Amino acid sequence: MHTITDSDIVLFVDDEESILKAIDRSLSDVRFSTMFCSDSMQVMDMLEQHRINVVVTDLKMPGKNGIELVRMINAKFPHIRIIVLSGYYQVSTVMSVTRAGKIFHFFTKPWKMDNEFISVIEKAIISSRESGESADGLSAQG
Repeated sequence: MHTITDSDIVLFVDDEESILKAIDRSLSDVRFSTMFCSDSMQVMDMLEQHRINVVVTDLKMPGKNGIELVRMINAKFPHIRIIVLSGYYQVSTVMSVTRAGKIFHFFTKPWKMDNEFISVIEKAIISSRESGESADGLSAQG
């Protein structure tokens, strides 16, 4: 049984402060900890400084866009699971993100802050933890 705790950290990245504030308000009762970043250029520093399990990122942002972040996170932090939350859901956009690296899930804006959203984040946390426990990325039994 996997228990989500406040030591599990999810980083939300979006250049729109209003989106980050809405997410913050909606996740007040979750079991994991949340961090927020409106400047995509700061994400890699935050990942270096904190043991983050999941990054939920927008795609269209100034500085580094979401596709660049996906590439960089996958290269340097393969245990981190990435969820894309974007208003741009054309097939070509989804294909670009998929080619950039592994993504755990893709949500389109506007999205519902419901049980499915939270459930996907919690599954991503568990997957991240299991990946970190096992050198070859296979699920650790326990």
